[in-house]
Amino acid sequence: MNIYSRAVHTGDRKNPGDHVPVTTPIHTAASYSYEDIREVEAVFANERPGYVYARFDNPTNAALEELVTSLEGGAGTLATSSGMAAIHIALTAALLERPKSVLGATAMYGATVRLLHSVL
Repeated sequence: MNIYSRAVHTGDRKNPGDHVPVTTPIHTAASYSYEDIREVEAVFANERPGYVYARFDNPTNAALEELVTSLEGGAGTLATSSGMAAIHIALTAALLERPKSVLGATAMYGATVRLLHSVL
């Protein structure tokens, strides 16, 4: 599939049932309900697919992550709620098992400088 087709079709049309959305739906729910707590626990434990709380994951983010992974030819994607969340995750992952040194530009975003100096 060419990049234009992937850009239009990857990550969408995941709804089960007889209807298929024309575009990727935007899911605005903050939380999701289940019949009993065992189902929720299984989703939290990644033992079964599903969503429990939008900050952890939701169908809209999953569609975006699938699309970016496809377009970039990557192994996976993680969509974050902010640039600082992305920077924190990237730095934490990069420094996890490596020497604790970071080289940064002189014109770095102030919150990133504070993250590096005060938190990491």
